This record gives sequence, structure tokens and C-alpha cells, in this order.
Amino acid sequence: MLKFILLCLAATATVLANAASASEKPPVVTLDLASTFPGSMPILGDAAHQLAERVKRATGGEVLFKFYEPGVLMPGAETVNSVATGKVASAWAGAGWFSRDDSAFDFFSSVPFGPDIGEYMAWLYDGGGLELARDMFHARGVHDIPCGLVPPEASGWFRKEIRTPADLSGLHMRIFGLGALVMRKFGVVTSREPPGEIYAKLKDGSLDAAESSTPAMDQPLRLYDVAKYYYFPGWHQQSTFFDLDINLSVWNALDDR
Repeated sequence: MLKFILLCLAATATVLANAASASEKPPVVTLDLASTFPGSMPILGDAAHQLAERVKRATGGEVLFKFYEPGVLMPGAETVNSVATGKVASAWAGAGWFSRDDSAFDFFSSVPFGPDIGEYMAWLYDGGGLELARDMFHARGVHDIPCGLVPPEASGWFRKEIRTPADLSGLHMRIFGLGALVMRKFGVVTSREPPGEIYAKLKDGSLDAAESSTPAMDQPLRLYDVAKYYYFPGWHQQSTFFDLDINLSVWNALDDR
């Protein structure tokens, strides 16, 4: 009889332990990740896929990012704004893509003639930059996580040769961030298309010039087919941060781990 009671207790303990284990296992969190950059783009596209894989590995598969190419869920230029409104849970972009209503966000992406990578990281992590960024992003419903930096970019691709500053006047140019404010001083009409849209607009004449990124990232876009003049050195983006942006309500709903 005693053996029977002990067996029953052991069985009950096993059932309770299994039930507790099952109840403690957190649910899988799957977040749609809308990208501003094509997944095939060297460095930035690769980084988005690597980020998703590393998060999956680090969390034991409890947090999954589902990558979406630009234009699938929304236009590439609208990813961070869509995170703010809750249309999508997360975005792979950068603070500069959130500066339509407040150009101060550009300071957390890149600064013309500005700091190199080491100086920029020192300001962000030790000089109060990240705290300023978080205050601004949180006020608009976004939690930003800096994930990468790229080195100086080229000055851009031009359909005609530029010999003097006067040659810039009247040009329609795609240029990112605060650099656009500089070019407007020279009479340039600026816009901020995402990388995947630049080629078509150069080809149909909507753009006369465009800067995109470094040569390695520009090459797959084949901008050299439609703009024959490529100018160095770059001055508008000496180093550029790229971020994972998560809807603040989604971020706050995650547990501390």
C-alpha cells in the first residue's frame, strides 16, 4: 500500500511539473519587419537578415522577425512612420527616415561634415545622444535601437558633369538627411526616395542626380547605367547610423528578458 501511495505521489508530481513547465514557456513573438532597404542590398540588406537570425538564436526562437521588402507592406520611405502609427510592429531603417516633421531626427542618422564612426558612437553612448533620441522617439510612439554604422558615402551620381557650384542650380537630386539642406543653398531641388526607387527616377528624368551610399551598396542598384558622373569625396554622410525601430506599445509589452 505504501508503495502504491508513493507511486501516485511521484506520478502527480511529474504531471504538475510538466504542467508548470508548459505554462511557464513564453509564447513565440513574431514581429513584421518592414525594410527601407532591399534585402539583396549589400551590407544594409544583409544586416537585416543577420539581425533576424541573431535575435532568433539569442532568444531560442521566442522572438522572430519576418522580413518584408520595401513596398510590400508600405513604401520604403514610410516604414518608421508606419511603426509610429502601429501599422507595422517594426522597421529596418534609420532616424533620418523619421524626420519629415522634425529635422532634428536627422542628427541621429548622420551629420554633414560631421563625426567619424568613433566620435559618433562616443556621442551616442557616452555623450547623451541615445537618451535624446529615445526621448524624441518615445514621444512619437517608437523605440529605436541603433544596430549599425556605415563609413563615408560618395557625393552622388549625376547625369551631367558638374564643374562649378552654379551647375547645381535647378538640379533635381535625391539626397538624404541634413545634406539636403546644404544642397538647397545651391539651388538644388531635393527629395528623399528610398534606394529601390532611385534608378527608375534617374532613368525617366525625374531626377538629375542622386546620392545613395557607398560604392559597394550603389553597385547593385546599377545607377551607373543612367548617371555617368560619380563624385568623391562624400561630405554629407561621414558616418551613418541604421536602426531597428519597434512600436513603443509592442516594445513595452515584451517582458524584461
